[in-house]
Amino acid sequence: MGIADAIYDTMKNFSGNFSALDAHFAKQNASDIGSADAECRDSDQTRGMRQGRIYMTFARRGQGATEYLVLLAVVLIIALVSIMLLGYFPGMATDAKITQSSAYWRGDVRPFAITEVSINSTGYGSFMLQNMEANGPYTVTLFQVGGYNNSTNITFAAGEGKTVIISDMGNNTGGSVYDLNVTVSYTLPSGALNKQYGTKNIVGKYS
Repeated sequence: MGIADAIYDTMKNFSGNFSALDAHFAKQNASDIGSADAECRDSDQTRGMRQGRIYMTFARRGQGATEYLVLLAVVLIIALVSIMLLGYFPGMATDAKITQSSAYWRGDVRPFAITEVSINSTGYGSFMLQNMEANGPYTVTLFQVGGYNNSTNITFAAGEGKTVIISDMGNNTGGSVYDLNVTVSYTLPSGALNKQYGTKNIVGKYS
């Protein structure tokens, strides 16, 4: 074999080795590119899932806010309708005040409840007072209703009820509404002086 043949064989061997290296690197590059593509796809999927969760969170919050606004609107509508009804039908408002006043004075007030009230158009007032305490005696020294009063001393045993009269409360139209504050001055069983102030007025209609 001549020198030219040896040089040819050597170059051929180097060429074969380079081809093998090229094939190896090409395969490795393909594998790396595939992994990179897969990572990109995974990243895109993860990003998509994250965006989906964020969207669902905001969607739920938006739904909750919408439900709250709807509920608030319903409450406001009911309140407006009630106000309109009371405005268009004043009698309903008056009847409601009478009911509230009666419930208060017949309820848990202490020591004196007012269980019955009658005031006629000529100003004659009759009031049933009851000692709500389990002891006595309690003595009413001054009973005032709307600036009118009875200053007669009236003694109440435990749980006892008595009628108190105020005879001159002025002339009024029958069926019209009275709305009068109440103050009761009295002595305790110990003899100490005290006063009871009504937090609600007596409300009713003149007979």
